[in-house]
Amino acid sequence: MLIAEQLLLLALDPLSGDWLDRAAADPAVLTAALLLELATLGDLRLQAGQLQLQPGPPNYHLLIQDVRARLQQTTPATAAQLLANRHITPSGLAGQLLRGLAARDVLHRDGKRRYRWFGEQRYPIRSMQARQDALRRIERALASSDALDGIALLILLHAAALDTRLLTPDMATQLKQRLLGLDAEIKHGTLPPDRAQALRSMVAIGDALVSQRRQ
Repeated sequence: MLIAEQLLLLALDPLSGDWLDRAAADPAVLTAALLLELATLGDLRLQAGQLQLQPGPPNYHLLIQDVRARLQQTTPATAAQLLANRHITPSGLAGQLLRGLAARDVLHRDGKRRYRWFGEQRYPIRSMQARQDALRRIERALASSDALDGIALLILLHAAALDTRLLTPDMATQLKQRLLGLDAEIKHGTLPPDRAQALRSMVAIGDALVSQRRQ
């Protein structure tokens, strides 16, 4: 499951399908999630302060293939430039991701609509297992797991200021401590080169999202 999809599962009220925090559906946040996805795969690397798309085989996920094709025309560029570029992800990205989750029976598509939000569709969670998997991925990442996708989810939650909204206070505190430790690991210079490269790229994307939110 994509990092962006995991974020949406965490941001939806399981029973009502309402947003616990609608910031999770913000285009910049979801763009950052897709960039982080590519960074975990080694497809997007930070080189001389800019993110550069790396050559590689087609990805199994059509959305990732689409974003890769768009990035071929826009990289190298800084993470901030990519987040500001609305053309590197398709329009209506949140809706596309939610419909995809519903088509895979992860979400219900509720007939009731949020009229206060212009008739937006509700998506209660159908597969609580999928939501629990996302939470367990966070727990493993907090416990010093080496899995890059879990660390990317931590970076995304913190950069989007969703950690304190979607996680328990204890988990949010652990997340901040984990990211501080991660920064120290990167600066210490003892990580394997590929892992250090991926982490530096991921941190750059997170930092760019934080900066954009402050503007």
